[in-house]
Amino acid sequence: MKINENRLPYLLLQDSQKYIAKLSQQQLLLKSSDNSEVSLTDSVDEFLICPRDNYFNFLILKEDKVWNGELQDLTNPQTSLQFTPLFQKGYENLSLGTFVSNSKHSPANTLLFCTSKDQDTTKLLYWEKKDKWTGPINIASGQDIILTNSSCQIDEKGNAHLVYVIKNGHQELLLQRQLSQNRKWSNPIVITQNNVSESLHEPVLLNYDNKLITFWIGDRGAKKQLYYTETSKDNYFNWNEPNCIKQVQGNNTLVYLTPGCSNKELWVVYKTSTYREGYIKKASDGEWQQINIPKNLKEIRSCQLIENNCSQRALANLYEDELWKPGMENGYNSQERDSNYQPKQKKLSQSSLNFARNKKDVQHSEKNNYNTKTRQSKTSWYGGPSPKNPRKMLTETLKSKGYSKQISNMEKTNRPNSQTPNKELKKLSKQLHSLQKEKQILADNYDKLNQKLETIEAEKEELINKINGLEEQLNNIQEENNNKKSLWSKLFR
Repeated sequence: MKINENRLPYLLLQDSQKYIAKLSQQQLLLKSSDNSEVSLTDSVDEFLICPRDNYFNFLILKEDKVWNGELQDLTNPQTSLQFTPLFQKGYENLSLGTFVSNSKHSPANTLLFCTSKDQDTTKLLYWEKKDKWTGPINIASGQDIILTNSSCQIDEKGNAHLVYVIKNGHQELLLQRQLSQNRKWSNPIVITQNNVSESLHEPVLLNYDNKLITFWIGDRGAKKQLYYTETSKDNYFNWNEPNCIKQVQGNNTLVYLTPGCSNKELWVVYKTSTYREGYIKKASDGEWQQINIPKNLKEIRSCQLIENNCSQRALANLYEDELWKPGMENGYNSQERDSNYQPKQKKLSQSSLNFARNKKDVQHSEKNNYNTKTRQSKTSWYGGPSPKNPRKMLTETLKSKGYSKQISNMEKTNRPNSQTPNKELKKLSKQLHSLQKEKQILADNYDKLNQKLETIEAEKEELINKINGLEEQLNNIQEENNNKKSLWSKLFR
């Protein structure tokens, strides 16, 4: 099942304090570092957050309308956050796309991109906010348009760059467009286009080292391929040839991409329906190498990544709410850790401390007693007679308690085997696989028999038509003979 990226939680930072904005049963909640939660609003389908100079800009999708809210103080959200509709008109099948703040533009502005599907046409719409919101402006239309929350980046000159997939019939194009400072859109640049029966989706964009870098997924039947390409330095329209990073075999569905930059090296993590896998492009040789992915990570969005010209998609530790990067240990990057960093320690009460001290004293005395007993036992072992056979001692103890060999064998026989469920599961999975194969073979045979039956029916109909034609010819011949006979009879009468 594909992840709905605009329902994932956000990691927010304000005054060195961490907050989590998340959806729970269509309620937008704000969770603080002390685990207290405040409800901001309800009936929310999707939401986006963009950081500004002194506040956070919230956009929520509710009943095919976008609502705007500005939150300045995360510690007191109920008194400072009010949502107002961005527009009065509703749009059919509206879906939030990407939301970025352009602080390099003068004056600073904010861009919102959405898609709206009306019958067989999908529109790519965008709104812009300077002093107030203006729009929407339709910049593209097609049978289908794929846009992610990480499809837009701002370059060093303040130009906005957008990547998206547009589908028309069997043709699919991954396009790039630029919105310049004078508010003019460039003509679409084709980054790549689909080959025969190949589907393109999940386009994400990074801006790193004066270059645009984009990742996407291409599906061709059961084969899924992860691609990337980048532009030349300072030339955001000159795209290199796409490269395939990984080809995924089997029926696993690629559902999410998380790219980023760490220590001047590109990395990307893709999630399938069953597992995660990550690759990093080493700066030393430029080759993609597989990286280890901890199991306790979850997909999350982060506003601080947007400010660093990265994708807002991220992975975070479930317990620490720390953004993950390659090379991190327990949620922290050992190479980038602050010298003054100290790990979190749980504060204990005085009673807990006293209990711990007493427990430590008891353990210390038990250890001393154990060492004394061990020394005494060693002395008696070497100085006195040899002890009884341990097996014999165990047998005598069991007999004294009423156990016999027959009972112990029965208990051993009736003991549950922990390996049995796994073996049965493997056996059932093999049976299921073989049944699926048989089902496919039967389905193929059924299709072949249907084709043969259709062919036979067509031949039968053709034969019937021929027989009808021959019968008609025979009737005509008989009628001619009868006419001739009547004519001769009239002549000889």
